[in-house]
Formats: sequence, C-alpha cells, structure tokens
Amino acid sequence: MPNALRKARMGTAAGVTLGLAVSIGGLIAPALGAAAEAYGPQGDFSMLCAIPAAALAPGAFLTAP
Repeated sequence: MPNALRKARMGTAAGVTLGLAVSIGGLIAPALGAAAEAYGPQGDFSMLCAIPAAALAPGAFLTAP
C-alpha cells in the first residue's frame, strides 16, 4: 500500500513499512508470551485471531489514492 502512495520513493516506503512491522512484532511478542503463560496456547491463539479483526476496523475507512 505505501508503495502505491509514494511512487517517487518506493524503497523508503518499503523500508518504513518493513521496519514498522518488525518493531511492532518485537513489542507484541512478550505480551503474547505472557498471555500464553496465563491462558495457555488456546487462549493465546484466540487473541491472535482477534488482531486481523482489529486491523480491519480502521482499514474499512481508508480511501483509494
């Protein structure tokens, strides 16, 4: 998506997107580990299933460039 929005700087847009994804994953991993300790693997996977639904809600308001 950022590559389509910023055609002049595709490398920068791709780097920012990848860096943000890795950073967020690094921040969320300990929280998911703690949740797995508390609720077990089934509870942890249930929480993981809610993440795409939470991302879909604000994504529904995006407009085409």
